[in-house]
Amino acid sequence: MKQFVADFFKSLGSEVKDQGHLLEVHLSPELAKYFDRPTLRLVFNSQYLTEDTELVTYGSYVFNLIYDLLRDRGGKTFIKLPKRVSATKQPHPEGLRFCNGEVVRKRTQSTYRVEFYFNFKITYWFDEKIEEIYSLKIDSRGEVTRCATPFPELFLETVRLVAQGELEDRKPRPPFSQKKMIEWYQRCLKEVEAYAREQSVKYQEKLVERLYKNLSRLDVYYRQSRDEVTGTDEKQKEKKLELLQQEYQLKVEEELDNHRIQVLISLINFCSVQTPILSRRFLLKAYGKEQELVLSKNLFSGQLEYPACDSCGAELQVAGICGLQSHITCDKCLGHCWECDQDVCSSCGLQRCEYCQAGICAECVRICHDCGRWFCNQHILGCRLCRVEFCEACARVCQVCNWTLCSRHLVKCMACEAEICSRCTTSCAHCEEEVCHIHLLACSFCGQLTCTNCVEVCEVCGCQICTRHAFTCTLTEKRLCPKDSDRCQTCHARVHKDYIRSCDIGREKICALCAEICSRCQLPFCDEHSDELKTCDTCGEIYCLLCQDRMKACAGCASLQHV
Repeated sequence: MKQFVADFFKSLGSEVKDQGHLLEVHLSPELAKYFDRPTLRLVFNSQYLTEDTELVTYGSYVFNLIYDLLRDRGGKTFIKLPKRVSATKQPHPEGLRFCNGEVVRKRTQSTYRVEFYFNFKITYWFDEKIEEIYSLKIDSRGEVTRCATPFPELFLETVRLVAQGELEDRKPRPPFSQKKMIEWYQRCLKEVEAYAREQSVKYQEKLVERLYKNLSRLDVYYRQSRDEVTGTDEKQKEKKLELLQQEYQLKVEEELDNHRIQVLISLINFCSVQTPILSRRFLLKAYGKEQELVLSKNLFSGQLEYPACDSCGAELQVAGICGLQSHITCDKCLGHCWECDQDVCSSCGLQRCEYCQAGICAECVRICHDCGRWFCNQHILGCRLCRVEFCEACARVCQVCNWTLCSRHLVKCMACEAEICSRCTTSCAHCEEEVCHIHLLACSFCGQLTCTNCVEVCEVCGCQICTRHAFTCTLTEKRLCPKDSDRCQTCHARVHKDYIRSCDIGREKICALCAEICSRCQLPFCDEHSDELKTCDTCGEIYCLLCQDRMKACAGCASLQHV
C-alpha cells in the first residue's frame, strides 16, 4: 500500500519524502487543487496516527480519492515505447557462451513485444468490508504473472517521458483485436477468481468462529428472556414467548447474512505496452537435437535480455543442450553422463552412482531393486534367475552353488539355516519345508526325499525311514521299519517281528500279548480259536484239546479231577 501511494504521487509530479512510517507529500498544483491542500502527511498504521496525519488503508478517505482519480484517468491505456537505442547496434553474444554443441544458424529480427497489465479491485463483503488491488501481467504467449504493485517502474518511466516531451501524449492503436484482448482479460479474470476463492476460504474460517460466538450469545440472551416471562394469564404469556421466538429467529438470520461472504471483482483499468526489441536468434545443435536461443536487446532501455534456464530459471550466460529432452540450461544445471557420454540437465534426473560417484542420466541409471539407490552399469549386479538388478550391498549368494541372486530367489534351509537358491533346494515330502541337498535323505522303504527332521533310523536293522514308515513296537517301544515289524491281527498293533507268532489252528498272526499259550505244548492260539483251550479249575493252567487227551493229570497241580 505504501509503495503504491508513493508511486501514485511521484507519477503525477508530486515530491514524496519517505520518513519510515510516514510519507510527506508536497502536491503538484493540480493535485493540491484536487485534495484541497498543498501537503499531505500520510501514515499506514493506526498506531502512528496524529492530528496532522492522514491514515491510508483500503476504503479510507485518501485512498478513495486516489481511486476515483485513477478510475477517471486510466481506464484503458495503450503505450508504444520509443526506440532510444540505435537498432544498428545488434546484440552481440559476448555475454552468451555455449558449453556444448555448435551454432548452425543466426538470425536478427526487430519486433515489438506486447504486454497487457490488468488492475482488478476485489471487495469482500461480510460483517465488515475488505478491499484489495490485484494486478496481473499477460504477455503475447499468454503467460500470466502477478505484479507486485499496480504501477510497475515502466509506467512511471513513461509518465516521466511524457513530461519531458520524449514520448507523445497520444493513444496509439491497440496492438491486438478486441476479441484477443477479451480472451486475455478472461484468462486474467480466472486467475483473480481463483485467488479470491482462496482468500474467501481464509476469511470464512475466521467468520465461523465469530458467528459461533454471536449465536451463542443470542441463544443465552433469549433463553434468559423466555425464563423471565411471568404472569397468570396463559394466553398473554404464550403470546410474549411467541414474539421472543420470532425476534430470536430474525436475529439469527441477520447474523447468518452478516457472516456470509460476498465477493465483488471489478476491473479498475488495463494497459498495453509495446516495447521495441531487437532479437538475435541462435540455432544450437548437439547430440542430433536442435534448439533455438533468443538473445534480445531492449531498444527502449538498452538492456540485454538473456533467455532463461529451463531447469533453474536463471539467466543463461553459458548455455548448453540437454542430450535427453533438448532442454536449454546453464552450465551449472548440466552434468555429464559417463555411460552415454552426453550432457544432461538436472531436470532430466542426473544423479551420482552411490559407489563411485560417477554422473549417470535417468536413461542409463541402474536402480537397486531392494534399496532403491542409483548405480552405474559397472556397480550393479543381476539375479541369474530373474535378472532383477541390485547393488553389491543387497546381493545374496547361494551357499551351495555360489550363484549371485536376489532376495526373492533365496530361502533358508530349515535344517542348517543356510541361504540357498531354488535350484539347490527341495521340499521335504512330509513337512514341505525347503531343505538343501546336504540335509535331504531318501526313505529306504518308499524312496521319498525327506529332511533330516523327518527321517528316523530303524533300531533293528539301522536303515533310514521316513516318519510315515516308522512304527513303535508296543512291547519294546523301539522304532522299527516295516521289514522288522508286523501287525497283530487281534489287537492290530505293530510289533517287532520276533514277538509275532502264528495261531496253531488258523495260522493268524498274533503278538505275544494276544496269544493264548498251551501250558504243555507251548503252541499259540488266537481269540477266535480260544474255545479249543481248557483251563484247569484248580491252578488256572491252559491246555489245548490234544494235550488234554494225552494227559492223565494237570501238569501244574497234578490234579486228576480238574483236567
